[in-house]
Amino acid sequence: MDSRREEKEFLLTTYDLRPTTYDVICVWEGLISWIFLITFEIIKRLTQMKPDQWNQRFKCFAIAIINLVRQFPRDSAYWTIGRQLIDAATSSAANYRAAKRAKSSRDFINKLKIVEEELDESMFWLELTVGVSEAWRATVAPLYKEANELLSITIASIKTARNKQSS
Repeated sequence: MDSRREEKEFLLTTYDLRPTTYDVICVWEGLISWIFLITFEIIKRLTQMKPDQWNQRFKCFAIAIINLVRQFPRDSAYWTIGRQLIDAATSSAANYRAAKRAKSSRDFINKLKIVEEELDESMFWLELTVGVSEAWRATVAPLYKEANELLSITIASIKTARNKQSS
């Protein structure tokens, strides 16, 4: 029982997920958000990544984005955001996988540049989601953080590949 309380406190302090009046639309949406956040955290912890396992991390990110979009209300604004968000997140995962099978270092760098652009676009759509309604902030925060980490990894990989290519 104490470990569950500690886990909840860890999530609250790590991601600053304390609910505000904006976060609470109704009890049901709040429950779905917490279940989503905890599921995403479990996926991340179960798949502690080694350098050769980044494909799985990108795939988990894309799946988490799809699950987020499934929670969106049936509204034209959310439909547009959701479609773009799914396109960008799944494209980043697919292109990262394709980069691992690149035929040359130049091809590898070009594919990673696409991954960089798609992750940046994913972050834009996540920001827009919160811009439309602050109620999504707690749900979007861990996904935004993950996108930012994946973007940092991608940029570092591009720099490393360029350095190897020029030597």
